[in-house]
This record gives sequence, structure tokens and C-alpha cells, in this order.
Amino acid sequence: MSFNNHLIFSLFCCIIFIKYFCLKYNINLLILILFSLFSSLLPDIDHINSFIGNKFKNISYFIYKIFGHRTITHSLIILYLLYILIFNIKFLFYNISISIKYGVFIGYLSHILADMLTIKGINFFWPFKIYFKFPYFNIKNRKLEYYICLFLLFLSIFLENIICILKILFKNIYLI
Repeated sequence: MSFNNHLIFSLFCCIIFIKYFCLKYNINLLILILFSLFSSLLPDIDHINSFIGNKFKNISYFIYKIFGHRTITHSLIILYLLYILIFNIKFLFYNISISIKYGVFIGYLSHILADMLTIKGINFFWPFKIYFKFPYFNIKNRKLEYYICLFLLFLSIFLENIICILKILFKNIYLI
């Protein structure tokens, strides 16, 4: 998936989190979104031609040579370690805002979920060579990826309003 599509998908994930999950937290939305956008690019450090890999070529080359692309950086292991590091090791990140913590985690997770939309999928249970992708999604080109990401973003913003309008228009029909 491309740089732009990862950013759009990360924004989609942020909106879902903000609307449905952050009710009990004091979240700074701007910080949450900015850190999510940045961290949505981090898993591609294993690809030297990616945006982040291009900025850190030596690290990118090292990770790619040892592990390959879409392996360890797209795996459950790194996601779990990131969660432990951010939320459970208090002495390292004690004074860091909850908005930053959730932003980093949502962004990283959004990247992994977005890559599961592609035809190749991801090696989620690395080191086992089992690739995961969402069923019925075989996105083969970046333009289709872009339109799907925009559609998901649109739905995340306006779905509740669309459902309310449909309920008003079809108040006697109990399908929704």
C-alpha cells in the first residue's frame, strides 16, 4: 500500500477510535491524529524505497536483509511488544500523554490492517510463513486502494448521519 493510502487509512482508524472507544479518556485529538499519521509509516522501515525507509536507509537495509519486507515489522510480535512498551513499562513512558500513546499504537496497527487489504497480505504470525489478508479483498492497484481508503474514511465520518437519515426516511421499515 502506498504512503498516501496508509495516511488515509490511519485517519480512518483514528476516527473510529475517537467515535467509539475514547469516551473515558482525556484525549487531545490533534496529537492523537498527528502521532497516528506518523506511526502509520513506521512498519515500512523494512523497505528501503518507502518514505520512512528512505529516511533511515542503513536501518532499513539492515532490517530488510535480515528479515525481509512485511515480516517482523508487520507481525503480532512487534505489535505486542509495542503495546507492552507504550502502555505497561511505566518508568519509560510515565509522563507521555495518553494521546501520544494511543496515537502511536493506532497508527502502527492501522498500517498492519491496511496491508491486510492488499493481495499479498502480511506475515502476521512471523516467523511462521502464514500470510493473512482480509477475505474478498484482492486490491491489485494503488488507485483502487486509494478509493477504498477514501470510502472507508467517508463512512467513518458520515455513517451515523446516513443511518439517521435512512431511519427518518424509512421509519416504518426496521432493517436498520
